[in-house]
Amino acid sequence: MGGNAKKWLMGCGIGCAGLIVLAVILIAVIAGYVRQEFRGVETAVESHRRLSDRFGEVESFMPSPRGIIAAERMEKFLIVRESLAPPGAALETALGEFQSRISERRERSWRVALDVIMSLGGLISPIGEYIERRNDALLAQEMGLGEYLYIYSLAYYSWLGNSPEDGPVVTGGRSREGRERLFGEDSTFGPRALRREYRRMMRAFLRNMETQASPEKEDNWHLSLERAAARLEDNLSAVVWEQGLPRHIAESLAPYRERLEGTYRPSINCFELPVRDDQDWRRWRR
Repeated sequence: MGGNAKKWLMGCGIGCAGLIVLAVILIAVIAGYVRQEFRGVETAVESHRRLSDRFGEVESFMPSPRGIIAAERMEKFLIVRESLAPPGAALETALGEFQSRISERRERSWRVALDVIMSLGGLISPIGEYIERRNDALLAQEMGLGEYLYIYSLAYYSWLGNSPEDGPVVTGGRSREGRERLFGEDSTFGPRALRREYRRMMRAFLRNMETQASPEKEDNWHLSLERAAARLEDNLSAVVWEQGLPRHIAESLAPYRERLEGTYRPSINCFELPVRDDQDWRRWRR
């Protein structure tokens, strides 16, 4: 704190003990604000629990033996995606407002730090609402999170060429390109966590398909699954079938290309892949 500010506080009769009291009050105000914002997260966690109880965990989803997505399931998936347009737009707006504050405030001071903390708290509620709305839409369509993420990953990453690492960026940032990620490398929604969750999830789906595939088939589908799984193990940045989806899977997606392209939101992609468990959300609250 600068000398003038300190003199002003002393002139008002606020000494060191008073400063400590002010600091405690400030912390309490911030904690209360964050606790209020986390009510949306609690409902999102509860909706995830209902979804898991109904359909099982993500890794338990069993795709069809050859990975084909039935037309009826694609329609349900797209109904869910299209229903997320309003909460998705609200979340993008909240992210944009936060990005603007970050871009404008490069100096370091306690006022700026407080402003950033309060702005970050404003992101928590729209994130929680988006996840809750998605989970409720999945329940309404009788689709589990595992099936949703299987279709999501094949359609948006493997087929349309987007990245599991997609997420919000700050324009005018300090990187060479003038853009930097909003969430850091090691954060809950950062690139490393997203890649880890993507690999864990896709390995489970491939393994579940392998258990149903017959090694005796002439088209070597069993071998194709083994190779896809091995590539995930060898290359941390790999996307399953990024060089081209097997024809029979691509054909099940082809009629829906325009709708799929219109429902992908790169800036909020990072909130689709599941947090490892809800302990991560609870850790934020402490």
